[in-house]
Amino acid sequence: MPRRKYRLRKEEGNFINLDKEEVSLNIPVTETGMTYQQVERISSEDINAILVRIQGGPNNTPDDPVIDYISENLSFKEINIEKRRFERDPYLLVVIFNNMEELTTDDIECFKQEVEDSRHYSEAEEKVRYKKRCQKIGIDPFQPREQDGDVIGGNQKK
Repeated sequence: MPRRKYRLRKEEGNFINLDKEEVSLNIPVTETGMTYQQVERISSEDINAILVRIQGGPNNTPDDPVIDYISENLSFKEINIEKRRFERDPYLLVVIFNNMEELTTDDIECFKQEVEDSRHYSEAEEKVRYKKRCQKIGIDPFQPREQDGDVIGGNQKK
């Protein structure tokens, strides 16, 4: 199995804060100049999930070493997930998608379908990481279209 490119560890600042109603992300990157661009909710009825688009250059990034982090605090309102969902289920699948272009409706729907077709978090995580079904939409040889995912757990504070 390929190495996880965007590992979201709690000790590196990735957590859900119910008190502040926000998700803190600290995404490890292996290339300078990468930036956060966009977030979309891709939750199913049973799985809390967001799709985060980051952007760097036009080429795939190396697998290692981690040389920087993209830090974002996303409000529950921004990710369109209500606090009561996290109170009931304190986990969140974070799908990281490195792509130069804005997310299209097809991109969002493809990732959302992967989550909806899953019975639990680990299955959804595996689908978005390894199946690569969503990379086949609008293939452009000059776009990295790298995808990965990880699950973070709830109501932890720094």
